[in-house]
Amino acid sequence: MNKRLLSGLAALAVVFSGTGTLPTETFDGFFLTANADTGKNTDFAYTVLDDGSLELFQYCGTDEDVTVPSVIDGKKVTSIGAHTFYSCPGLKSVTIPDGVTRIGDFAFYEITSIESVILPDTIETIGERAFRGCTSLKSITIPGNDTHIGYQAFRDCESLEKVILKDGVTLIGNQAFMYCTSLADITIPDSVTNINEYAFYVCKALTSVKLPDKLISIDDKAFAGCSSLTDITIPNSVTSIGNSAFSSCSSLTDITIPDGITRIRNYAFKGCSSLKDVTIPNSVTSIGDYAFSECESFEDITVPDSVTSIGNSAFAYCSKIKSFTVPDSVTSFGDSVFRGCTSLTDVKLPDGLTKLGEWMFGYCKSLESYTIPDSITSIGERAFEGCYKLTSITIPETVTSIGRGAFESCTNLASITIPKTVTSIGVSAFESCTNLISITVPDTVTSIGKYAFKDCIGLTDVKLPNGITSISSYEFYGCTSLTDITIPESVTDIGYAAFLNCTSLTSVSVPDSVTNIGEEAFGYYRDESLYYNDKSKKIEGFTIIGSPDSAAEFYAKENGFRFASFDSLKIIDEGSCGKNLTWSLNFVGTLYISGTGDMTNYATGNAPWYDKYHTDIKEVVIGNGVTSIGEGAFTGCEDLTEVKFPNSVKSIGKRAFAACKNLKSIAVPDSVLSIDDYAFASCTSLTDIKLSKRITSIEEGTFKNCTSLESITFPDSVEYIGSSAFESCASLKSIVIPNSVTGIGDYAFNVCKSLKYITVPASVKKIGEKAFGYHFIYDMDPDNDFKYDNVMFYGSKNTAAEKYAKDNGFEFTSLGNKIVDCGYCGVYSENNGENVTWALDSEGTLTIWGEGAMADYRSEETPWFGSCDDIKKVVVAGGVRSIGSHAFYKCNNLAEVKLPNNVKNIGTYAFCFCYDLESIYIPNSVEKISAYAFQDCKKLKEINLPDSVRDIGRNAFYGCTSLTSITIPNNVETIWEYTFCNCTSLSSVTIPNSVTNICRNAFDNCPKLKSITVPDSVKTIAINAFGYYIDKSYFTEKVEGFTIKGGKDSAAEKYALDNGFKFIAFDGNANRYPVVKSEVRGRQFRLKWTAVEGAEKYGIAVYQAGKWRVKVQVNGNVTSYTSPKVEIGTYKMVVCARVNGKWDTGSINQRAFTVKIA
Repeated sequence: MNKRLLSGLAALAVVFSGTGTLPTETFDGFFLTANADTGKNTDFAYTVLDDGSLELFQYCGTDEDVTVPSVIDGKKVTSIGAHTFYSCPGLKSVTIPDGVTRIGDFAFYEITSIESVILPDTIETIGERAFRGCTSLKSITIPGNDTHIGYQAFRDCESLEKVILKDGVTLIGNQAFMYCTSLADITIPDSVTNINEYAFYVCKALTSVKLPDKLISIDDKAFAGCSSLTDITIPNSVTSIGNSAFSSCSSLTDITIPDGITRIRNYAFKGCSSLKDVTIPNSVTSIGDYAFSECESFEDITVPDSVTSIGNSAFAYCSKIKSFTVPDSVTSFGDSVFRGCTSLTDVKLPDGLTKLGEWMFGYCKSLESYTIPDSITSIGERAFEGCYKLTSITIPETVTSIGRGAFESCTNLASITIPKTVTSIGVSAFESCTNLISITVPDTVTSIGKYAFKDCIGLTDVKLPNGITSISSYEFYGCTSLTDITIPESVTDIGYAAFLNCTSLTSVSVPDSVTNIGEEAFGYYRDESLYYNDKSKKIEGFTIIGSPDSAAEFYAKENGFRFASFDSLKIIDEGSCGKNLTWSLNFVGTLYISGTGDMTNYATGNAPWYDKYHTDIKEVVIGNGVTSIGEGAFTGCEDLTEVKFPNSVKSIGKRAFAACKNLKSIAVPDSVLSIDDYAFASCTSLTDIKLSKRITSIEEGTFKNCTSLESITFPDSVEYIGSSAFESCASLKSIVIPNSVTGIGDYAFNVCKSLKYITVPASVKKIGEKAFGYHFIYDMDPDNDFKYDNVMFYGSKNTAAEKYAKDNGFEFTSLGNKIVDCGYCGVYSENNGENVTWALDSEGTLTIWGEGAMADYRSEETPWFGSCDDIKKVVVAGGVRSIGSHAFYKCNNLAEVKLPNNVKNIGTYAFCFCYDLESIYIPNSVEKISAYAFQDCKKLKEINLPDSVRDIGRNAFYGCTSLTSITIPNNVETIWEYTFCNCTSLSSVTIPNSVTNICRNAFDNCPKLKSITVPDSVKTIAINAFGYYIDKSYFTEKVEGFTIKGGKDSAAEKYALDNGFKFIAFDGNANRYPVVKSEVRGRQFRLKWTAVEGAEKYGIAVYQAGKWRVKVQVNGNVTSYTSPKVEIGTYKMVVCARVNGKWDTGSINQRAFTVKIA
């Protein structure tokens, strides 16, 4: 066929000069040549084909309802050519007459108004994209003579509800009905043998499909995303089901795979979350990658003996499968096969399997025990990661390697036996196995990776193999219970932070073989109060033992640790201190108490070591087996700085550590039931106390005159605080009494000169004389007492606390009818101590007050987290300067928050998942709102952001689905990733001139945000920053009609052009002209341009024969064009807008661009 087209049509070749003269050239392919075999009637331009019939190539009329004539100028119309009805605004219906056999490519492309097309039975071909984007088309009947439905023929016809394919159609082409989201009824005749790729992709309304008995193949993603599809029967004639053919068919409940199928391909049924029953025939030999992953309703599936191969993640995230038997016929078994099968408790693997693949059982949270088959030689990376209930694992002696993260986060695994066949343990292999108590690594192991035992907080001792030459970085990081480690003499290198944060490890012996010790290898701990700032501190009194002039000594001196040579540990004296107890003192001043039973009670100064050594003793180590610390045992040991208690000790006697003036901290284990009178009195350097959670009373004078003590946290077990228990603790600044306490004795906190804040719960029924708030004018004369000013009492109404405050003239602040819990929540500082306090009352009000910063917490570790559901209101008072990380995380019922003007920072995750929070006032003092601060506050409708705010972290307001408007403060420079992502009600955003960067997905999935104004200060806008939303099938879609306003040649204009959004410039003149971006692919080109306000149409003009001529017109709501194939050459083009009935041709030559087809 010689295809020659008339160009002398008003719709296609308007001369920009405005003369109205029609050119005489004709259209060949895309550009003009001379020809006479063309014509035009009133409404149609046509070409005469070789057989004498006509092919229409342009509709020139304006009717809404069009009937195509069967005859024009005595010649039959047999073909509707490419682009014939393209860009016909207002077209509602088209009737095509009998005799027409072909509808060309793009014939009705993106006619969004067309509702009805009637096709004759004579149609034999529907071309590529013929009806694509006809978003109002509701139904179509395709005659049987058309054997092939073309590529993307009806794609994006989102209103198409019903399709009838008549008998004779054999193939449904690639993407034929893709994104026909309203398609609910389709008739597929028996003649169809092939359904091509993406044919019904994301047809979300399709509920059932009857497939014909002669169907042979269902190609890749043919029905993927058909989320309403509940019923489909695959006939036995089908021999091939493609990759992802039914993926994300989330309503499909059962499927029978026909006998002819030999392969279940990759992703075939992935995400079929309602699928409960699948029948796999004996013909199947392989199950592909992700074939049934995320089939969340699966409870049972039978794999036949014919199957020899199961691919990666084949059954991953099938969360209801409880047991699974893999037949012995399977010889190829992929990675992650059962990953995320959270109900899986029992698995039988084939006998011949040699490797447990990566992530094989990762996050199988119900798996409690497992015996690895004897055929296995290696355990893959993360094979059991996140198996939280796993308590028992049997590793056979065939295994030679344990992979990276193999047992990471198996938090209930208490012990494990590593067989002597194992030679390597991978990175993070046992990381975060928090219940792992002990482990023996056999001598066959020659390498242990980084992080191997990181955060195994229950691990107390480890035996390392003699064959290893290095201890890797972070290998035992965070093993806070580790008390003993033996470094073998084969080790030459100890890596960075290898034993960092091992807070119970107070000494280590380093053999001479070690020549290198990395930074913070041991002797440091991570300061949890500054966790997010990654600060480390030294373990007080940490000792390194080694040889003189060794790497051990060098490390000790460089880091300021105590160093002891092997010789210095020699015992200088020893003796008895109980019926079955002995004592020994070494050269460096460490006193060991060893044996079993109770220590002897001594009068002050009568302990056997006192006379000769009381000024030489620097450390006391109580051995496991000692049950009591005798009275007066260490009284007056002035240089004692550290005491180590075992968990065997049950009691500490009177004056046991009194007047130990250099003792700075004490940690009393939970085994201790009682601490007797004056046990730690006059320990004037004592600043840090951790008390046993089992003591019921603080006895008389226990901590009296501990003048450096700034804060004390009482365990909930304490019921009584005795007389003078903390008297003369001159540095004590605040006191929070727990709910367990019922009585406070006389003078309990008397002469505490720095005491400002006192919180006493309603549980306290009796408060003794001068228990708080008094000091002596003359220290030696208790009768001359004086009341402090500015002491604040906090408590409940009508309680002993209120009565004491009023009787003694102190200011009292009520925290509600009843305090149900209270404590500290501040960052400890040298100047202020732990000076931020909290109390929760019975009405659900959480009050936080004091001076300084709140502590930063990890998720679910705040002191009030157990009562989170009870918290309805938060009041932060006075001098609190920051809201800590995770402070109110998951306080689901929190509805009201009051912040003071002192707050400068709102920490990460501070109000994350506070679902009931509807509004919050941010004071003008706030400078930073950290990442995730208000994420998923789903009811948050209103929030003010003052100009004091300089930084809003990533995800700060992610998922705030009720938030309707936001004004970014004037000092913010960057809008970080995902900051307002998923704010689905957000309709108004104001961006100030201070902003220079808008990061990826900042306003993604904000479907109600229809426009945004971007100032010229913005220099970069990242991918998906705005203008996109996520549909119900989790596909990214553009917000329809989204408009960006900004400056000419700005980042805003570039983003609009790159993403196909309407752009309106601040300068009206600048917005007269579309900004065009061109792209060439083969013999076709694609143009995209920015929108012009008021455009009725756009014209694509080509410069030819000394004149500009409009070759293509599109509607004013269209801002792109894809050409058919064109002749090789270089073409000068321009895009102009028609506004108020006139083409705007200003600066046309300056705006021209070239397209080169090679």
